[in-house]
Amino acid sequence: MDLEDLAPGGLDPARRSRVRIASRTGRYLKAGPIKAGEHGFDLAWAATLRASALRRVVESSLDSRVIRADWRKKLRYRTCDRLLVFVVDASDSMATRLHQRLRAAKGAVLAMLHQAYQKRNQVALVAFGGERATVVLPPTHSIHLARERLAWLLAGGATPLAMGLFTSWQLIRNERLKHPEIKPTLILLSDGEANVPLIPGNPPWVEVLNLAGQIRQDQVSSVVVDVANRWHKSPVLDKLAAALGSRQIHLAEIKAKYIVKAVADVAF
Repeated sequence: MDLEDLAPGGLDPARRSRVRIASRTGRYLKAGPIKAGEHGFDLAWAATLRASALRRVVESSLDSRVIRADWRKKLRYRTCDRLLVFVVDASDSMATRLHQRLRAAKGAVLAMLHQAYQKRNQVALVAFGGERATVVLPPTHSIHLARERLAWLLAGGATPLAMGLFTSWQLIRNERLKHPEIKPTLILLSDGEANVPLIPGNPPWVEVLNLAGQIRQDQVSSVVVDVANRWHKSPVLDKLAAALGSRQIHLAEIKAKYIVKAVADVAF
């Protein structure tokens, strides 16, 4: 979980998009026309008076009254926060590579938090292994909390990949309810194993691909990072990436700095 090997630069989750919002919060940058029947806006008085004066010049009118057609509302903008949700395979399917993978995942989470701790961007971590998936780190920009939670992350057992995807998807949906403007990215680190279904008796990979399709329909961007120790990409992870509408990244060497760079190159 050391960060000494992380190269400067890489992904900067502090980069945010600017979106126009309809609420009365956010930075007022300009004024705009009001739609018929629209209510609940902030009137931009200066822009309204300018529009009224221009209309009277065009119409050669001496009537100094301001009419509804002159009204202009304040258009506000707010930075669009990023939420990076790591979904980490914490099963024992990768044998001796397991601890290296978890160490790299922890390092990547902390690296991104170091870059974004002064911003409103957040990082979360969902780990799946055994019979369940756990939100190890809820959405946060607190490095102290991240270090504390990550220190207790253990691994072993079967590979409930479907549960990992479902848990992370629900976390994202809950965050969107609280912050509709948020831009989430799901980052899956796995070796491509899946042997525990959500519903007993269901084929695990059928569930995984169905969930991936729903996540894609929910317009969640994603990155699939193949962290198994092999020369070639996993064909099952390739199918999963296609279902998610993302790309599969294969890492021959599993280190935090390579995970950070892979996510930066594909997702942003």
